[in-house]
Amino acid sequence: NNSINSLVFSPTVIGTMPQFTQNQSLRTLQSAVEAWKGGSGTWPQMSLSQRISAIESFIANLQQKRREIIKVLMWEIGKNYKDAEAEFDRTIQFIQKTISYIR
Repeated sequence: NNSINSLVFSPTVIGTMPQFTQNQSLRTLQSAVEAWKGGSGTWPQMSLSQRISAIESFIANLQQKRREIIKVLMWEIGKNYKDAEAEFDRTIQFIQKTISYIR
């Protein structure tokens, strides 16, 4: 078919993937090393209730980005919407049940 051969296609960007530079990666790693400080940093010195509060705050932030995360699961690993939604919800429930168990 000559009509098919004469079609011109141009690339379409369907998404982007943010990537750290080497310097950003090293700064992030250094931040984690400093936070740990051989076991005497902020996180290891927090009480259990402070750690639980931090994780609960993290969960709240994740839940605010639920739709975005579900879309990433769909695009990055090919899950359909229902399965990506279930994976997100299951993960949140696991974290919440773990906190309940620890308390």
